[in-house]
Amino acid sequence: MSLFIKACPKPIKMKDQNYAARTASFAQGTNTGNYSAGVKAYDLNMLRFYDETGDSSAYFRKSIAYFERYFLTVSPDSIRRIDSLNMQRRITSAKKDTVREGNIVKTVSMVSFAPVAQNFSRELNNGAYEFYKRTNNPYLLWIALEWAEKALQFFKTPEVMDTYAKLLYKQNQQAKAIEVITEAITLQHDRGFSTKEYDILLEKMKSGKSIQN
Repeated sequence: MSLFIKACPKPIKMKDQNYAARTASFAQGTNTGNYSAGVKAYDLNMLRFYDETGDSSAYFRKSIAYFERYFLTVSPDSIRRIDSLNMQRRITSAKKDTVREGNIVKTVSMVSFAPVAQNFSRELNNGAYEFYKRTNNPYLLWIALEWAEKALQFFKTPEVMDTYAKLLYKQNQQAKAIEVITEAITLQHDRGFSTKEYDILLEKMKSGKSIQN
């Protein structure tokens, strides 16, 4: 379920912060019985309001508070332990089928599972990349770099490493950026996907050229 509700576009279009707060409160109220999820829904809706109305100052300030509250205080190890337990429960409760292959009979089961750690990583990466695109402020870029590093602790992907490398490069850490994007290329290749986009980025970094968002 999306944390954004259908009423959001109206306060955004009107740039009415009071209306946006009421809409966010409604989103909070839809999470009956889950106080933390409700508060997060409220904060996320307000963050979207500041984003889409172009209030950069409020957007940066609220983003920092949002990720500090819901992500930076969370231990990646604890989330991975939760994922491990959830995976075991899924396996235990999964429907099992008997399959015959020649003279061999196997018991198999299909398990669908989305790790919570992966969601944490993706959200942190999205926040870090937005800061990368929007600002050259050294302090804000440092914060975004911290988010990208935290994202990698939750779940390492080429996409997060791409963001991390770009933030490093933007802060004149060329050697480290090259090291990170090279690792991203290896990981992307090992997963069987095209590395063309990352290869181009690597060559630009090596030659000291500017890179696009």
